[in-house]
Amino acid sequence: MRRWLIAALLVLATGCSAILGFEDGELAVDGEDGGDAGALRADAEVRVDASEASRDAGVDSRFDAPVDAPADALVDALVDALVDAPVDAGPKQAFETSGIFNGRLDKSGVPGAGGLAAADQRCMEAAQATFPGRTFVAWLSTAAISAISRVAGGGPWYVGASYLGGELQLKTGTLKTPLNRDPQGVQIAGAVGVWTGTEEVGTPALGLCSDWSTIASNVGAEIGTSGGADGTWTYAADRPCSYLFHLYCFEK
Repeated sequence: MRRWLIAALLVLATGCSAILGFEDGELAVDGEDGGDAGALRADAEVRVDASEASRDAGVDSRFDAPVDAPADALVDALVDALVDAPVDAGPKQAFETSGIFNGRLDKSGVPGAGGLAAADQRCMEAAQATFPGRTFVAWLSTAAISAISRVAGGGPWYVGASYLGGELQLKTGTLKTPLNRDPQGVQIAGAVGVWTGTEEVGTPALGLCSDWSTIASNVGAEIGTSGGADGTWTYAADRPCSYLFHLYCFEK
C-alpha cells in the first residue's frame, strides 16, 4: 500500500513542478495570453502569509516542510509521515508442523505443563523463521474450548499460495487444498497423524489426553490424518497419548 501512495505523490509532485515555478520562495505563473484580464503576468509575485495559508490548507503539524517549500520538499514530508504505515503481510497462513509431540505437547521430550498454551507455543516456534511477528494457534480442542472457537473471526487461510478455506470449510470438512505442508512449504509425506481432539464440525471429541496434560498410554485423544479428505483431516482415529503426532497451526 505504501508503494502506490508514494508513487502517486511523486506523480503529483512532477505535475506540480511542470506547472508552477518556485524561485526564492516566490511563485511565478505563466499567463497563456500574456495580458488578458484575469491572467497573471509571468513576472507576478504571489506572496502568501504562512500562518493564513496553514489555516486555510489545514496543514498537518506532522509535516515539517514549510508552507512555501518547493513541491519536492512537501512530497518528502508526506513520505516521512507514511514511514510507519502498516505493511500488508499477505494472506493468513495455516500449516502442519514437521515436528512431532506427545499428548502433553512436550518440546523435544522435555516434560512441561501441557495444555493449549503448550500447543500454541509449539506452533509459534515452528512459524518463527518463516512468519516472524505473526501469531499462530494450534487446531486443538479441550473439554471446554472448541478448536473452531479458537480461530473464529480469522481467515480465510492459505497453505502457502493455495487457498485452504474459511471457518465454513473448517466446520464442514471441505478444505480446498490439503493441509499437509510445513511453514516452509515442504510437503509432509504420507498420511500421518495430527493431534486435534476435534470432530468434523470443529467441536471437542471425546479423546483429549486429559486436556493435553498426560502422556499415559492408557488415555487417548482424537487425531486427524494429514492431507485427509473430508472430515478425516481432523477426525480420523483415537490414539494413546504416549504416541507422537504433528499439529495443525492457524494464523490468528
